[in-house]
Amino acid sequence: MNMNIATSFIVGGLLLISIITLNIQVSQFGNSSTLDITTKQRFETLTDLLENDIRKIGQDLPGGTQPFITLQEKTIRFRSDTFFGDDRPFSVVTWDFNDTKEYSASSNPNDFELTRQDNVPPASGANKEVFAVTHFKVSYLNHSGTEVANLPADQNLVRQIKIEFIMESEVPVMQNASGENVYEQLVYSKSFYPPNLQF
Repeated sequence: MNMNIATSFIVGGLLLISIITLNIQVSQFGNSSTLDITTKQRFETLTDLLENDIRKIGQDLPGGTQPFITLQEKTIRFRSDTFFGDDRPFSVVTWDFNDTKEYSASSNPNDFELTRQDNVPPASGANKEVFAVTHFKVSYLNHSGTEVANLPADQNLVRQIKIEFIMESEVPVMQNASGENVYEQLVYSKSFYPPNLQF
């Protein structure tokens, strides 16, 4: 066989492998970018709604009405006038994380249901929203940042609400060396000082 022909085959083969590898990498990058945008949009929707609710804890309540109903690590339920212009004196808002109930619309086995519910009559269809998160925790802190221990009895000592959650992409972005799926992860941690808890 002619040496020039053999060299051409080798160079051509290497070039073909390089092109195929590049094509795979571009395709993976495109998929990862799409997942990144989708996950960030879900993350922003959740944070916007959560932050709006938590800031309004205890807002415009009748005198003597306690703002909190439930103060737990995975569940926070409180009273607040979240709907301006309606006839109700206040609403009851609940954020509840169920780490035993998988989020069925996701293929990520780490996703569980975080439910946001208010007291709008169920017939309206607007009283419940469900989000997929892998972790959710609420901490109730006093004026010095120490966790309040005797809840709900000492809820009048709560001045800060710290919320943390982790959201992952609903489908894997890649596989690691062991063949396990890897999901994009966004982490949220923030302390709130609702104005109506500062008095």
